[in-house]
Amino acid sequence: MKQVLYLIFAVSLLTTIPLQAQDGKQAQTLLEQAHNALFSNPKQASYYAAQAAALFPEDEPNETRAQAMILYCQAEQLLGNFDLSIKNLYDTQRYINPANKRQTAQLYSLMGRVYSKLGDYNKGIELNDKATSIFKSLGDSASVAGCYNERGVMHYLLDEFLVAERFLQRALTINLRGSIQNVAWTKCRTKYVKPLVHR
Repeated sequence: MKQVLYLIFAVSLLTTIPLQAQDGKQAQTLLEQAHNALFSNPKQASYYAAQAAALFPEDEPNETRAQAMILYCQAEQLLGNFDLSIKNLYDTQRYINPANKRQTAQLYSLMGRVYSKLGDYNKGIELNDKATSIFKSLGDSASVAGCYNERGVMHYLLDEFLVAERFLQRALTINLRGSIQNVAWTKCRTKYVKPLVHR
């Protein structure tokens, strides 16, 4: 009898591992489709992200599920479903591994944006500050610029024009610095790398 139980256990293990790998690949495909459709067709992006999130169990932390839920909430926010978006963002917190600072910062950034759109600017600014701090610690200047831009919009909506201008100027400075670095890299590549490739 024990041998039969061991055999059943071994067979069940062998069948679940390929299914998990298949779900992971399918989830990545769905996430790519959602990301590509996000700004052109948020409704379709919402559908793809929800399908990707549904592939993973609800009772354990999973970074791919959290990524799918963040994308879903971003799509719903673009569709104007702010209450649904903020509810799902709070639900997403339990799927994020505390060691994954980037995903935590993305969550705070999106929560700040949604609270701002709901009119709760103080909560939006608080969450935006948290996201900005984490992105700074990670050295992610593009995301810091995005946070500054969001923060500038929040202050503009509060009629705090000087503060808004300061944050928007910071975002612009970071973005320009990044563009200059990209131009420098392109010139370097054109001058030194292309001749090596054509030899």
